[in-house]
Amino acid sequence: MWVLFGNNSTTHHTALHEYETTSYKWCARKMTGDIPTTSFSHNYHLYKNYLYVWGGHGKRGFVGRLYKMNCKTLVWQSLDVRGTPPNFISSASCGNGSKMYCFGGKSPTGKLSSEVYVLDLDTHTWSILSVELDSYYDDTQQCVHRRSRDQYWYARPIARHSSSLDCIDDVLYMFGGHDTVGSQIPSNEIESPNVVFMLPLDNPRWTVVCCSGEPPPMKIYGHATFAMKGSLLCIGGFKSPHVHVLDVSKFVWTAPSEVGSSRGREGKDSPLKLNEMTQILTPAQGGKHKGEIWAECRITRVRSDGLYDVHISPTPGSQQRGAMTGVPRSRLRRMSVSLFPHRCHPIALPIVASDRFIVFGGIQIENNKILQDTHLI
Repeated sequence: MWVLFGNNSTTHHTALHEYETTSYKWCARKMTGDIPTTSFSHNYHLYKNYLYVWGGHGKRGFVGRLYKMNCKTLVWQSLDVRGTPPNFISSASCGNGSKMYCFGGKSPTGKLSSEVYVLDLDTHTWSILSVELDSYYDDTQQCVHRRSRDQYWYARPIARHSSSLDCIDDVLYMFGGHDTVGSQIPSNEIESPNVVFMLPLDNPRWTVVCCSGEPPPMKIYGHATFAMKGSLLCIGGFKSPHVHVLDVSKFVWTAPSEVGSSRGREGKDSPLKLNEMTQILTPAQGGKHKGEIWAECRITRVRSDGLYDVHISPTPGSQQRGAMTGVPRSRLRRMSVSLFPHRCHPIALPIVASDRFIVFGGIQIENNKILQDTHLI
């Protein structure tokens, strides 16, 4: 795994560090050539043994240049671009073959974007992806209404930064982010906490999907995502210290329990700890939610009689929220893989030919501390 550039609020780093997943050791690698001046919020894509880096923020502000690095020689080259490039930082990006896609972001003047920019890495040309509109849109290209019982409907996502963007089988998937008024997405009924935007590249039209399953990442931004075996993994972020998995074939969220964490593997019936985030089985609110549903909660008291007092977080589909006392262990289960300390803006990547992934660093949510720990999960 390579960690490239970075910023710790006082220093802009332009170094390359390599982590070996078999020996668990870090080492510094020497780069040469036209090394980029960016340090954070840049976009990147690996293509034909070259690492392409666009934009980002450096010592002198926004860096509106494209660079590529030979992954064998570690030599950088500055490239001229054509077309209309995005002038944003904190945009979400992903790659698909010879194309790099960037969504959203924030300009140096604070303006947010809802456009999808496409960079052709063979010609170094930027363009704005033409997205099909229909009657669901008004003149501002925002969704104005939907049928409440639909699982799918069409809507252009509102402008934002710090969301995520991934490509699986030629379809872009986007969710989360920060909106124009400085609050976490979602901020309106169109973007409820349990929706994901998808954009098929062969017929570009934003489609909103109302997902089901476990509690989804709630009002999240600053998270890391990647595609793995037809699923989308979401790690960390504000409001969500856990790992969530979205099966994009069924649009079902899961929060894998009993997988273990950076603190070691723990049995499903082992005692829970004070302030541990867990899940509780609660009555469903009716409608399409029937029976019982797992809701997120925090252990507020570990009682001597073996019961627990908890505080239940608002969860789509669940009737219960707030304080609850005397809960037996049988109605509680551990959350998904959970990173301690809780963090936003981590680096997360799958390990090739493996069912494991690696998570590094981030910003500790509780005290804004820069983290330098490494987790193999």
